[in-house]
Amino acid sequence: MWVVLKFGGTSVSTVPRWQRICNRVTQVLEEDGHPRVWVVISALTQVTNRLTQALADAISGTNHLKCYLEIFDQHIALALEHNLLSADAAAILVEHEHANRALSPDNVPPVLASLIHEFQNVRRVLDGIRLTEEASPRLRARMLAFGELLSTHLGLEIMKQAGLDRVVRVDSRQEGRLDDASGGATVVLSQGFIAGVVAHTGKLDVVETCVLGRGGSDTSGALFAAALQALRYEIWTDVHGMYTSDPRYVPHARLLRKLDYREAQELAAMGAKVLHPRCIGPSHWANVPVEIRNTNDPHGEKTVIGHMEDSGSPKVVATLDHIPGGVEGTSFALLLTALERLGSVAVVSSCATVSIVGRHLRTSLGELGHLFELLEGTEVLLLSESAEDLNLSFVVRDSDADGLVQRMHAALFPPPENAFSSPMRRSISRDDLLGSSWAELRAPSTPMTNLLL
Repeated sequence: MWVVLKFGGTSVSTVPRWQRICNRVTQVLEEDGHPRVWVVISALTQVTNRLTQALADAISGTNHLKCYLEIFDQHIALALEHNLLSADAAAILVEHEHANRALSPDNVPPVLASLIHEFQNVRRVLDGIRLTEEASPRLRARMLAFGELLSTHLGLEIMKQAGLDRVVRVDSRQEGRLDDASGGATVVLSQGFIAGVVAHTGKLDVVETCVLGRGGSDTSGALFAAALQALRYEIWTDVHGMYTSDPRYVPHARLLRKLDYREAQELAAMGAKVLHPRCIGPSHWANVPVEIRNTNDPHGEKTVIGHMEDSGSPKVVATLDHIPGGVEGTSFALLLTALERLGSVAVVSSCATVSIVGRHLRTSLGELGHLFELLEGTEVLLLSESAEDLNLSFVVRDSDADGLVQRMHAALFPPPENAFSSPMRRSISRDDLLGSSWAELRAPSTPMTNLLL
């Protein structure tokens, strides 16, 4: 019996947040039934970006060690804050690494031996790329995977120091059954974002590194939770969950306490960036509930995603999201080329999509009718509804999107003092589905720019 916990980069980059991680693991271990805990973590904040830059610098022949040394210093500083080594030992490690001098085993604290060894691997790979000034896709994947490999080496020692004795680190690229990989440990620490692919090369099968892209850590956790048939999958981040709109544009957006898997996936696909739409599928298939929780407020409100029973009367748990821009890059260019074979193509730029997401939209059109009055004076370039009756979208000029989102949100989710005068109160603003507003939940020290991970 397992519970899977996933923590992102901001959640593993400071001492207080690591204390919360260890406290949460301990709380889960003490639950009824004493479940085991599988912990998935990301690279420390900005490490993946720095690895990407170091890779680019190595290929271009510029100073590829600048970003590497920043990553090294970041990990040693966090280890020092956790008292995993003395200040003198930290100074020796940093001095030798910056001077590219070999370290004697006596200068490496035993608890950091695996971390330092992994850093040596990073440096060797970067030096090799610098010599050839090129990197294959496989080598790029191996390079980007180092962020999670480093964070789990350090995280293992942090968790042991916190008293979690029966904890093991598992490489998520390895083959085999997950239960076997855990070796009977009560706590397993593994990497998000990366995975292993078996490559058949003659007589030998080689496991090669691959990266899962944006949202890869969420997806990794969901896959682990599905494979383990976990009791639940907790995604810990620095917001309380998914909201009725993007709080950057609508500060009074309210927390969605409960969502069906399909609704959550649609919201994520339409731009709600708290989680990646790809992570919902495995949880849905395996019927594993997903909880989105705030590392800074462990006992606060949350969003729970699962199978939600329909009631007899139609209702909508709606969200509106402003998705600026459009499809860009190679894919869009190929699409245009294909369409131009069929006729002339006009590209309308500076557009945005405003979407209402929820179940039973068709049966609720009578109640939603007054929303169309809010479109007066707005040029609607396209109106579409999803085949699964989960999404009603309006494509409008980018300059009109923010105002339209705010007007629609005010109509769908009125302030409490005006709620009962709204025709949508009974069907949408249900107190068992909606939590506090973003403005009420936001801690004074939480910058708005950190909302979307």
